Amino acid sequence: MRIKFLTMKGWVGAGVAGVALLGLVGWRWRAEAAAAEELKQEQGARRGGAATVEVARVETRPLLATVETVGTFESPFRARLSHRTAGRVDFIEVREGDQVSKGQVLVRIDPQEANAQVMQQRASVSESRARLAEAQSRLAATETEVEVQIRQEQAALTRAKADLEKVERNKDAEVATAESEVDAANAQLASAEAQKVNANAEVVAAEADFANALARHRRAVELAAKGYIADQEVENLALLVETRRANVDVKKGQRASAESAITAARARKLAAEKRVSITRQTVLTDQKLAQAAVSQAEAALAQAKANRSRTPAYRQNLRALEASVASADAELSQAAVRRADTELRSPIAGTVTERTIDPGSLATPGQALVVVESIEWLYVVASVPVESASQVSVGKDAQVRLDAFPNRIFQGKVDKVNRAADPQSRQVEVRIRLDNSTGDLRPGMFAKVSIVVGKTPGATVVPIEAIKRTSSGSTVMLVTDQDEVVERAVTTGASDRGGIEIVNGLKPGDRVVVLSYQPVKEGQKVKVAAERGKK
Repeated sequence: MRIKFLTMKGWVGAGVAGVALLGLVGWRWRAEAAAAEELKQEQGARRGGAATVEVARVETRPLLATVETVGTFESPFRARLSHRTAGRVDFIEVREGDQVSKGQVLVRIDPQEANAQVMQQRASVSESRARLAEAQSRLAATETEVEVQIRQEQAALTRAKADLEKVERNKDAEVATAESEVDAANAQLASAEAQKVNANAEVVAAEADFANALARHRRAVELAAKGYIADQEVENLALLVETRRANVDVKKGQRASAESAITAARARKLAAEKRVSITRQTVLTDQKLAQAAVSQAEAALAQAKANRSRTPAYRQNLRALEASVASADAELSQAAVRRADTELRSPIAGTVTERTIDPGSLATPGQALVVVESIEWLYVVASVPVESASQVSVGKDAQVRLDAFPNRIFQGKVDKVNRAADPQSRQVEVRIRLDNSTGDLRPGMFAKVSIVVGKTPGATVVPIEAIKRTSSGSTVMLVTDQDEVVERAVTTGASDRGGIEIVNGLKPGDRVVVLSYQPVKEGQKVKVAAERGKK
């Protein structure tokens, strides 16, 4: 083991370092002692010196009694816009914060399907109107045909009656001229035979018409079974078949009449040859024939009049077609409304505050796509306790403060007061209207509200912090002209955000302590560091 010994030079260095360390410790001790002594002297000086305070002057001003509350800004008109039909959005350009005008298109869904429905309904309307026009034309033609037939049969009846009257009027004269009628009877016989030929031709034509009508009716029945024509058309053709069958009967009757005329002519010829006795029989036959003609004409007229019964059926069909046109028009209107629903327009002028969809997305009925709010003026919705609600009424002034604008006070008026209180919170809702023409205020902002419920003009007012509440009452620390403190008992009244009314105990211009840096006592001198409200 090796042991190192300090040289003389090392011992000298170590001694110098120790002396320096001891000197530094001594200096630090003396400095701390001096500082403690100085602090002790300063505290003694403070205990015997004046307290530093801030004062405020007692002032005279109107005192506003207020109800304090908080609220939230709301838009008076908030529209949540949604489509009534589903579809894919192909147009939307507005974003949150955009200004929109009333009636402006905000969202549009693909209108192709709605346009197709409108065109389809227009075609349906045109088709219904065409069917109605055709039925109206057919009704007019049928009514005209029936009336013409009635007039014709009426004329035939008139002629038949005239013939009967003539026969009855001339029967005696015909007996007297029987002999002279032999030649006439021969000529009449030839004419009757010619009439029979014509009657046969008319019967053939009538039977052909009947066969044609019957064929058309059978074809119509087949088409109606396949749904190509309406049942009404089948019924119309059935009536036509009956008409043609009756016409055949008429023509056959006419043919029979022609044959009877031949028989009569022959009888007349025989009667003319057998002189007067046969003539009497011929006259009687003519009379019966005339009566038969009258009966036949009356029957034909009755048949013609019976054809009028077809008119109500035609009119009923006409009413049905008119109803079909009205229904088609209504469906067209509905399709037009559905097409209009593809465009979502703003019902108000305002600002877009919410957008929940983008182009290409599928919109469903009832889904809120865009929210538009009017912000030209806003409501502050607040609540006041029921015990204060009786003081708040429509038209009261209100002051609104916001943290976003700490140096501004917004003036408004109470616009609505709910007449019922919330059963849970026992609060009454109040709506305060504020102008927002500058656009600084926005829905959803938090606000502090002071509703002015009373006003005391010329009140003596001090800051609230000047009042000391004690068990014996309220006092203030009054600072005299000699800057001494005097404790003064006061009677307080109403208060507002800026101060409290002094009913008794102070006068305007007095100075009262509102802040002291250490406790002050009666008779103590003070040093006024600041005076509030002094210009």
